[in-house]
Amino acid sequence: MQFRLQKSFHRVFQPPLRADGIQQAHVGQGGRERDDGAFERAAAQAGGDFSGLVVVAVANPVEGKGLFGVIPGFEDDLYKLKHHSVGRAFLYSLILPGAGEIYTGSKLKASLFFGIEIFSWYQYINKYGDGQDLEDQYRDYANQYWDPGDYRAWLVDVMGVPSDTLPYRGEDGEPQTFTHHLPDFKTQQYYEMIGKYEQFVFGWADTDYNEGDSLSKTHRVTYLQLRDESNSKFDAARNYAIVSIANRIISAFDAALSARKLNKKADRFSEVRLKARLADYYGERIPKIILTYNFY
Repeated sequence: MQFRLQKSFHRVFQPPLRADGIQQAHVGQGGRERDDGAFERAAAQAGGDFSGLVVVAVANPVEGKGLFGVIPGFEDDLYKLKHHSVGRAFLYSLILPGAGEIYTGSKLKASLFFGIEIFSWYQYINKYGDGQDLEDQYRDYANQYWDPGDYRAWLVDVMGVPSDTLPYRGEDGEPQTFTHHLPDFKTQQYYEMIGKYEQFVFGWADTDYNEGDSLSKTHRVTYLQLRDESNSKFDAARNYAIVSIANRIISAFDAALSARKLNKKADRFSEVRLKARLADYYGERIPKIILTYNFY
């Protein structure tokens, strides 16, 4: 079993000297080290400035044998903390809430953010669909009970003009203009105007300007109720979309902060490394544990 204690100055050469650059290390009787300049030669081959100190302590499991072959590089940590990209964690959660938390190892928070995202989109689709259904209902209702021909008849018989785009004479005899103009096609503005403005009340089937009715009765009230319900559903869908956006932003920042916190933790533990591997010892494979401590 081999124990390796390394003192290295990372500011002097980057990257610090790795063990795979060492060619040979000789051990005398009793496990005492004999330095034959192999470390300096290895540092020169690696292109680094070997101004640190390497001390190797070996516990030889085979009595009477003290010469090790080539010491391979270090690949496997018994305790390893992975570096996490802050930007990657942020981007993952921005695309899919919870993905950045999975990346940083927080499954509980990942489930929470992902659950909120699923719930938000479910409610958005549900509310938006309800809004469209109600929109179809109030449009069908308007097509059935509001007649543009009745509205134009009122313009001609009462206001004295064939179109609301033309000026009419008011009660004082002065020319006046209509504040609103009925669209030629049944657009969203068309369905909004016939229910919202008093100018169009005489287009409803239950309002007769010949009888002196100035306000629509049941049909207009029912139409406005259907339209308000539809708009409420659309507003609710929009709110859930906002929740989804907020959830993504919060999840992204949470993942980024978690990655940063993990990296700081990894930096604290990076000073001590414990590695285990099999070494070639005169043709035999023996277990070797390497303890590395970096002094900064």
